[in-house]
Amino acid sequence: MTRTVVSMPSAWWKVVAENFMECYHCPLVHAQTLPGYGSDDEYVVTTYDTLVTHRLDRDRFSWANLFPNTQISVFGNHGALVARQLVPDGVGRTKATLDYWFDSDVDKVGEAAYVEWFEEIVGEDVPLCASVQVGLESGLLERGLLHPSEESGPLWFEQLIGNALGEPL
Repeated sequence: MTRTVVSMPSAWWKVVAENFMECYHCPLVHAQTLPGYGSDDEYVVTTYDTLVTHRLDRDRFSWANLFPNTQISVFGNHGALVARQLVPDGVGRTKATLDYWFDSDVDKVGEAAYVEWFEEIVGEDVPLCASVQVGLESGLLERGLLHPSEESGPLWFEQLIGNALGEPL
């Protein structure tokens, strides 16, 4: 197992969590690191009680979110599983702990290349999350606007948060 910690200094943990609950942004933000992902009808989101699953590609990539702050990604074509825990790290800051597991036939060079690639993807999300945070803090909207089908993961998450706080949407 490999563990890394990524600091997201300009975004509240909920903003970071919601970013990893949809791939509406993938064709634009991750065009180079995830070419072709999120651009077709293979993206399927399924919600359960406190779990939402995402299948982005039938054979290569799926992930899940376990409410409130655990996320797991499975990359079949890399023999990798990544578990992420998102925790507040002060006001408007998030710490993401990423634990990587690999199939036994993946060598250390392959593991390092995968970790570098995955963290490049996460790095592309850091300024995106910071931008969302700026928008939320502007006071222009009470909450962000979400696409009803492409962003059903964040909608699920907001409903669970509202229920947990006794303020259902």
